[in-house]
Amino acid sequence: MKFILALIFVSTFASNFRSQENLNSIRHEFYSNEENRIQNAIKLRDFYLDESPDSIYNIGSYLINEGIQKEQASWLNFGKLIISSFYNKKGKTKISKENLQACIKYYNRKRDFELLADAQNLMGVACMFETQNREAINWFLKSLQSAQNLDTDNQSFMAHLNMSEAFLRLENYDSAEKEANSFLQKVKKQKLNKGLRKGYYLLSRIYFATERNKESFVLLEKCLNLAYENGDKLGLTLAINNIAIAYIEDGNLEKAESYFRKALKLRLEINDPSLISESYYNLGELNYLKEHYDEAINYYEKSKEIAHKSNLLKENADAIKSIGECFEMKNDYKAAYLNFVEYNLLQEELISQLKKDDAKIDENYSKFKEKEFLLDQKKREDVLTKRVDSANNLGLIMFVLTILILGFVLFSKISTKSKNS
Repeated sequence: MKFILALIFVSTFASNFRSQENLNSIRHEFYSNEENRIQNAIKLRDFYLDESPDSIYNIGSYLINEGIQKEQASWLNFGKLIISSFYNKKGKTKISKENLQACIKYYNRKRDFELLADAQNLMGVACMFETQNREAINWFLKSLQSAQNLDTDNQSFMAHLNMSEAFLRLENYDSAEKEANSFLQKVKKQKLNKGLRKGYYLLSRIYFATERNKESFVLLEKCLNLAYENGDKLGLTLAINNIAIAYIEDGNLEKAESYFRKALKLRLEINDPSLISESYYNLGELNYLKEHYDEAINYYEKSKEIAHKSNLLKENADAIKSIGECFEMKNDYKAAYLNFVEYNLLQEELISQLKKDDAKIDENYSKFKEKEFLLDQKKREDVLTKRVDSANNLGLIMFVLTILILGFVLFSKISTKSKNS
């Protein structure tokens, strides 16, 4: 059985939740104002990073295409930097790393330590998606070293939090706690609300792993209060959901159910089908743990219905599989079998869709590489042409100088003869 919880991976964060009106204004500026395009891309990434991987992809691919078309290396490389987050989440870490290696080389050459630290941090994240946690830690250390070249009030310290996550996965709890506290110290100084929430949440998981449950709940409540103070309804639902899961780990199922219901109520207000489906699924999981299989089936059915209407294949399949497991526990093997058959059919459809999505991503990446290759080829040809032109111009200059020298010598001889005569 599984519950949905928030993962940490951070490349940046926004200090305030943006209204849709502000977001639309920034998007307009991003597409219309070339001079401030990268600054607006940074703001859009701050908002979309946790909310919409597809939007991250659209922003990154636009920058890459515009960078190639208008021969703007800064746009091209920042597009690669942004889009790497999308590739990581889609499991395309090889592509992500190729992009980030190019970014690291470019920003290192430009001595742009802020974006260099950003790229190195994301390289570490890519390694974590590959479960190469020790390699990830090395990249996070490089990121922090690059950030040392910046002013003390810079925001290039996300690697502390990601390194803490890597140490937690390696069960090195002392180092994980140390890095989480380093991160929190810096975000507190800059009063970055979203960063505080992420830091407290990770530290709460470290406390749970080291059996300091009471301290963990204190931190989770802090996350909840920060989301409430900031008016972030989505963040609030995630914070409530995480508290519910913590109560399950603590063995208090009644408290967990209370928080799951609070999360559901808020998500119904937000009217996000994916989150609503998730909440009903979590309530189904809770009732399964309590061995209340009829109630569990009821919640799974609601999750399934919303997922089906919203074409959420994975959520739909998960709910159907869980319904089958409930019927199996009730010894209704026919109903269980029918649900498992439906689950397998959906799994085949989901795998087929994922393969299509993967193929589309690979195709688009190949197009990017081809365009970039042609741009590099054009640049090399331009350099060669300039060299040839320079050589031709030099030859012409030498020819003219030779004629002038010969003319001068001839003139001198004629003048000398005339004097002698």
